[in-house]
Amino acid sequence: MEFGLNNVVTKMFLVLTVIGAVSGGILAGVFHVADPLIQANREKELKEAIFVVLPEAKDYKILEKGIDKAKVIVYQGLDADGRLLALHL
Repeated sequence: MEFGLNNVVTKMFLVLTVIGAVSGGILAGVFHVADPLIQANREKELKEAIFVVLPEAKDYKILEKGIDKAKVIVYQGLDADGRLLALHL
């Protein structure tokens, strides 16, 4: 049983391809599970940060505006009656 160089290279290629495919599948699965948790945590942190910066606010609105190629986000702090208290960029 003699292994030629071509046979060894083919086996290495197949092994690396299988390892890459399995690794990619595992990463995709982890991302699929973790992404909703990350997004929920990001929203929770943003809400907490808004109320730290605007402590008198009882609610807030997020306004997004495109200026040229940049996107500007403005947070409106609202009182209990929905009136504007403050703005934060």
